[in-house]
Amino acid sequence: MTGPIVLVGHSYGGAVVTNAAADPDVKALVYVSAFIPDQSETVFGLATENEGSKISPDTIKTVPLPSGDADVYLRPENFTDIFSADLPRSTSALLAVTQRPVTYSALNEPSGTPAWKTVPSWALVSRDDHAIPLQTQRFMTARAKSRTVEVTGSHAALISKPGTVASLVETAARATD
Repeated sequence: MTGPIVLVGHSYGGAVVTNAAADPDVKALVYVSAFIPDQSETVFGLATENEGSKISPDTIKTVPLPSGDADVYLRPENFTDIFSADLPRSTSALLAVTQRPVTYSALNEPSGTPAWKTVPSWALVSRDDHAIPLQTQRFMTARAKSRTVEVTGSHAALISKPGTVASLVETAARATD
């Protein structure tokens, strides 16, 4: 692959793109209802920094792994409220039973040097997000100086607001020309 790269991350994926953008061809970062950590911050720390997240020990399920780590899932009975309240029930139910876990250690891994300090970023903030509090999303996007769009939508805005997400990614890509 050649040419400019736009990295897009949703939720925990925001922490991934923040730390994976060392390639000089990465010209833009796009965060969609995502964590945007600074050096040494953790996803878990950011998630609990402000009130508004409905993720708690009562709403998650952990599955121990042989390594001593654990996979973390949202409990299906809490999934819609936390993740996808603006999607049809059938879609939300399917997402709940097919969700990919994140490891407990990944949620507590200190972030490295953030790419957003040297790579321009764009962000979509979901006002009705019950996974990442609105105040936290606004704080992270302001700190990263992200060009930000806010939507009335859940944490699943990448599904419920696909046109807005696509437009944001296209805007970031055009800015790299």
